[in-house]
Amino acid sequence: MAQNGQEYTGLRCSDERYESLSILPLYSGEKYNEIPLRMSLRKHCPIAGNQGRMGSCVGWAVGYGALTISRAIQNDLRDISTITAAANSAAYIYNQVKLPGDYCTSGAYIEDALHLLQQQGDCLEQTFNFVEGNCEMIPSKEAIAEAQFHRIADYAALFPLGISKNEKSALLCKTLAARVPVIVGLQVSSSFWQVKPGQKKWLPQKGEPANGFHAMVVIGYDNIEKEFELFNSFGPTWGDQGIIRMSYEDLTNRCRYAYVCTLPEQQVELVKQEDIEAEAYYLKGSFVFRKPVGYITLADGRETPFFEEVTTQFNPENHIYTLSTGHQQVGDIFQLVAREIPTGHFAYVFSQAPDKRVNLHFPKSHQANFFLSNQVEVAIPGEETVLQLSHKGYDHLCILYSTKKMLDIEQRLLELETSTEPFPLAFQEVFNDVLIPASRILWEADKMEFTAAPVPAQQQYVAPIILQVYAE
Repeated sequence: MAQNGQEYTGLRCSDERYESLSILPLYSGEKYNEIPLRMSLRKHCPIAGNQGRMGSCVGWAVGYGALTISRAIQNDLRDISTITAAANSAAYIYNQVKLPGDYCTSGAYIEDALHLLQQQGDCLEQTFNFVEGNCEMIPSKEAIAEAQFHRIADYAALFPLGISKNEKSALLCKTLAARVPVIVGLQVSSSFWQVKPGQKKWLPQKGEPANGFHAMVVIGYDNIEKEFELFNSFGPTWGDQGIIRMSYEDLTNRCRYAYVCTLPEQQVELVKQEDIEAEAYYLKGSFVFRKPVGYITLADGRETPFFEEVTTQFNPENHIYTLSTGHQQVGDIFQLVAREIPTGHFAYVFSQAPDKRVNLHFPKSHQANFFLSNQVEVAIPGEETVLQLSHKGYDHLCILYSTKKMLDIEQRLLELETSTEPFPLAFQEVFNDVLIPASRILWEADKMEFTAAPVPAQQQYVAPIILQVYAE
């Protein structure tokens, strides 16, 4: 913050780095589109920390801020003393990702911090304390070991560069409505350091020149007042106990970068099948094959396609679904919809045509494949685009639900494409080492839906839904 006339932030920015990240996919779904009028994650925030005379805002926003808040949400912690005692370290991140030169004011990139958080995690603040003026401390072996328990599953950019202000606001609100804090890179100006104790809103003057970027965490919105709520790192005496509000207009004008991350799934749930352990980490999901049957006119006069879901039936002998309507025609068009993917889990959608060619439909290049809420759905290939049955014969459409990110998915799909075996055998050969045993998966008989119990100790963490479609 400002001390003796000097203003400290520390966020380094790069369009090239930001654009190298995966972009969160465009979600849909009735429940996802219904957001509260206002949302605040303030009750899950620790006491605001103070970066002092250091360019360490990235460590505070990513570790002490977003990670701590996400963990508090996951564990339903609401007592500020409890949350602060269990807060993650700002220094653990900043000391390892800060740029060389200018000692402790050199700053850092959010992208580097998120990468560290995925690879190493972040220990607790009480284990590796932030000490103003000392950014050369190296974490101990104990701190590094503790950090492994607080890693993120994945991260992504919330929106691409060049998106409109209204689209930014909508995405920020939808993300916060899913109870996910958003890390932002915000242009700040001189009046930002003049915010007084107790002041609830920052009102930068029109035309006020920006003098740097600062990392903060967006923790709330109010669709009536048209304001966002942000968690800062200038201490609890700045603003409203370290928190400030900004109008939608001001924030979207000044926010160029926004990031989200997801924690590994920790929920435990009862699973119904006898062969599955009574208590186990669960994996679930559903898949839909739907065909366009016409258009509907929206309230604003726009026409949008209307789809009808096609029922399916499950074959317990080969664990493959088929369409209840029987054979399709070459040239038929359709969409696939992935649903009910728990937060912290991943999905991959691909198809194999009769000519053996394999296409990965989701995620596409530079598209994240994790989900912020199990209320969302993803239409494949897109809300207003379709897939087509272009050859006579059997098409196999497959979605893999996974508790881990599959870094070798493209290599596996290449092996599938070059296999001379029929699809069911080739699929088993290519994915057998990571597939959850069929005895631990409960597929529904009349719809493409399942519940499964992964076996983490044996690295069996993938459950498939396979649909076989014949075109004539």
